[in-house]
Amino acid sequence: MVVGPARAIFRTAIPDFLRRGFSVNAMIREARAWGVSYRRTEMLGDVREFQGYFVNESRVRTLDRDVIPSSWYMQETDLRRIRRYRVHGNITYRNPLTGEEWTKPMSLYDDTLKTLNEWEEDYKDDVKERMEFYEIEVVGIDFRAIQHNRGFEY
Repeated sequence: MVVGPARAIFRTAIPDFLRRGFSVNAMIREARAWGVSYRRTEMLGDVREFQGYFVNESRVRTLDRDVIPSSWYMQETDLRRIRRYRVHGNITYRNPLTGEEWTKPMSLYDDTLKTLNEWEEDYKDDVKERMEFYEIEVVGIDFRAIQHNRGFEY
């Protein structure tokens, strides 16, 4: 059974395994090769979550940024935080002094269903507050997924 950090580390490899066409059994064998065992039921749950993420990603990319998303655009999941929504994407930053730009993964949690533009503005405001000293700007966010916390109302 994979627990704690070992499972978290192995979960980071699951999207790559799925893209390369690995079956669940092949992933379990790979986990054993890494020196850890993984319960089949846990692996199936983790794989389903990432498969849902991929389906959700293609839907979110077609979403008009000024429209509040319906549940069709969302992946149902069990979030560790007591929030209704988690939004994933890649955020591009710029250093205005050097002109250097870089992109990093991002996620934000919210209890209010909003448009992608509204979530982007909220995140930009948060970054502006935290990064003001460093003079870092947000160029934009490429949204990839919207997750809804199972058990919470929309």
